[in-house]
Amino acid sequence: MRRVGMLVLFLALATPALAEQIRFGDGGSIFGGATWTITPNDHVRYDAYQIDGGLSTRQGWVWDNPDVKQGHITFSIPGAFATAAAIAREGLADIGATPAFQTPCNDAGSLIMEVATEGVAYAGSLDHCAGQDGAPSEARAHYVALSGVQAEIVSALGLDRLAE
Repeated sequence: MRRVGMLVLFLALATPALAEQIRFGDGGSIFGGATWTITPNDHVRYDAYQIDGGLSTRQGWVWDNPDVKQGHITFSIPGAFATAAAIAREGLADIGATPAFQTPCNDAGSLIMEVATEGVAYAGSLDHCAGQDGAPSEARAHYVALSGVQAEIVSALGLDRLAE
């Protein structure tokens, strides 16, 4: 019995904790998608597929798979993680779980938001059709809240200006 307890303790200690990060963007569409990942060391990584232009033309862009126009670029933005974490803490404080939503769309893609940091643990994905007028009110409100948090992070960090 003691050996089993020690083994369980060892395995629990050996299991890595979820890495602190903030990840958001758009995915799930055959027409393209992109996500931003911000880590505590203030690295901001942009991953995209089916991209042609914009950040893919910047020095430092790495093509992971040029055939499907998939690649990434990483920036160092001082204070990025603390800023994004503060926005996420405030914007996601009362959001609750992602509502179940059956999409009426064929390929709308998804709004993605994952936050793992002190005071916030949220992971969800919501079909872009949830943002349309015909979506159920709970799904639409959740979508609006998530997209608002994303827009605020993008604006605060100047991510929208990096392609200029």
